[in-house]
Amino acid sequence: MFYSDQGEQYTSKTFRKLLRMNKVVQSFSAPGQPYDNTVMASFFFFMKQDEIYHTQHKLEQQFEKASIIT
Repeated sequence: MFYSDQGEQYTSKTFRKLLRMNKVVQSFSAPGQPYDNTVMASFFFFMKQDEIYHTQHKLEQQFEKASIIT
């Protein structure tokens, strides 16, 4: 699942084709429906506040171990 806004870089044919080729489902709000991705927006907000902005990780693996994602 790839969560994004509807910026032109995320809605371009090239980018969407890349996602399809890698079997990734794109998720973003429909126009005028800002609540479609409320759960994901909330998750990323708190992840950034709690982990990314307060902890410095030297390696991606350190982030993965500390992250609530894994």
